[in-house]
This record gives sequence, structure tokens and C-alpha cells, in this order.
Amino acid sequence: MQASNLAKTFFLYDLANMTTFAKRINESFDAENMRRRVAGEAKLRKTDLWMAAGVSSGAASHWFDGSNGADLDICMKIAPLLRVDPHWLFDESVPKKHKKEPLERRGSKVSKAAFSLEEEMLLDGFRLADAVTKRHMLRMAEDALADFGKRSGEKSL
Repeated sequence: MQASNLAKTFFLYDLANMTTFAKRINESFDAENMRRRVAGEAKLRKTDLWMAAGVSSGAASHWFDGSNGADLDICMKIAPLLRVDPHWLFDESVPKKHKKEPLERRGSKVSKAAFSLEEEMLLDGFRLADAVTKRHMLRMAEDALADFGKRSGEKSL
């Protein structure tokens, strides 16, 4: 096989195993909002992303619906908000690398290392789930937190 054909074969293999930019940005956006919800922080809005990128709201809408991607310069600007590596966001050329910063909730700090194996499995399942499943999981978590709050006398989220 000639070098150019070999390169094309590897390129096509990479394309077949890559996810789309839309899938990566939606997954990152949902995961960051889940993290923020658990930490009791304000929700990340798509407006936050397009303003950080310095583009129009329409351009950002195209990222999420899959009709357009973003260049590396834009990924460098929005990846910190999503807590992912900008190169992963751009083209998956490196691992996703969520930053492992402490989660803050009700004044206490909980590091990712403090999660049990079951909690890690739940988080991994959430990351891999489709959007509909994620919404159902979030509703179940909200209901469980509300029930817990009622039993313990705390206000629900």
C-alpha cells in the first residue's frame, strides 16, 4: 500500500472513531451543568459560551445542533468554562481531562477522590448517557435530594 493510501486509511479510521463537535460540546455542557448543580453553583448558559468566544448567539447555536463546529481558537476560549481540554473539544486529539478541582457544596469541600466506586460508576454512566436519559437521571436526583431535605429538615434545591 502506498504511503498516501495508508494515510487516507488511518484518516478514515480516525473519522469513524471520533465523535462530532456537537456531541462533545453537548456532553461537556451537560456534565458541567450537572457539576454546578451538585456544587450549588449557577447554571452555565449557552450565552456564557458565545460571549466568552466573542461570537454571535447564532454561531453558538450551530455548535450545539451540529451544523457547524468551532475552530481551535474558540475552543481555547470556551473549554475552561466546560472544564475540558480545548484540544479534546476541538478534535479529540487528546483525552477529555476534566479538571479535578474540589466540589463545593454547603460550605464543605469534597474532592473527586472522596467519591466511592458506586458514585464514580454513576458519574461515568451519566457522562455516557444520551440527552433524554440524562434529563431523567437529573429529575430522579432532584427528587431524591428533595426527599432527603424533607426528611432532614433542610430546604430542597
